[in-house]
Amino acid sequence: MTDALYGRDNLSAFYAAQVRAREGGAAAKIHIVGDSKVAGVGVPNGYRLDQLLPVVANGNPVVVTFSGFSGENSHLWAGGAAALIPAYPDIDLLIVNFGTNEHVETSQGGPQASYQTIGNHRAAISALRSVRSISAMSILLLGQTPCNNWQPGFDQTTDLMMSVNAALLDVARTCNCAYFDTTALYQRAHSEAGWMEQVAVPQYGGGNVHPAAPFNLSLVGELGRRLFPLPYSSQSSLGDSVFVLVPQNGWSAWGGQNGFVPKVRAKSGIVHLQGVLAPGTRDAGTVLATLPPEYRPACNKFFIGTTSNAGTAVEIQILSTGELRIGGQHSGSYVSLDSISYLL
Repeated sequence: MTDALYGRDNLSAFYAAQVRAREGGAAAKIHIVGDSKVAGVGVPNGYRLDQLLPVVANGNPVVVTFSGFSGENSHLWAGGAAALIPAYPDIDLLIVNFGTNEHVETSQGGPQASYQTIGNHRAAISALRSVRSISAMSILLLGQTPCNNWQPGFDQTTDLMMSVNAALLDVARTCNCAYFDTTALYQRAHSEAGWMEQVAVPQYGGGNVHPAAPFNLSLVGELGRRLFPLPYSSQSSLGDSVFVLVPQNGWSAWGGQNGFVPKVRAKSGIVHLQGVLAPGTRDAGTVLATLPPEYRPACNKFFIGTTSNAGTAVEIQILSTGELRIGGQHSGSYVSLDSISYLL
């Protein structure tokens, strides 16, 4: 294997979603599902995989969600996969990360041998493929992390984690999935036998494999280079343009005057908002207007908008989906958008 990523061609549906984003600005959607590593157990807030992936998206519009579970193995994944697609019906890329507890007697479903790991993943993928084809959704199996807080009672040794990885590679080869060999990625720098048992990380949870923040940063950085090979550039950055926004949920141009009509402008790759809005629905999260695709940021952005109340402001959120909304309940007679600018 010349690269940690196997089966790049099986990511075609996800790469196609990135092409669509270049054409229309719609964000590609990634969902991550897995055991406690994905749930972020023992990982500081901001360093979970779903939190880091948008950072390494190379400017591409992307929405990342996750379902993380503590202490589960592929036995549970096999039985629960069918419920995933109804909950997340438009996933472009599904990243699967089960296997940490395959050899742990206390894990739900009991300890799993390699052939059971293979069978469980095949059953889960079969359930998914009955709903979403390979042309509609890519699947990436993520190998086991080398950040091992090893204890003999948990049997999470180098050899056993690598046997799980071998099972995952077998599934990827036979089920048209991609596979990222996390262990191989780091083993290049550790040639000694049993190196996982020597990784210096604080004990957590009696010996489970839980990556520390630096490992997640490095892992996602390497993964991002492969998932997002091309930088994103909005078409509106090629010239100057202006678009009049249509207020929603009862909001309107303040005083009904044309000079306060909300607009969004693009100039030299920078988006500027202007206008003053009189309130309609005031609740937190209320959508004020929706930006067209070519003006949308690659990731959610947050700003401060001035209000009629002296010395006060309200949070203005611009989501990668184009929604322009207030982040908190507003009580003033207007909100100004004139201070909001961002790079495409």
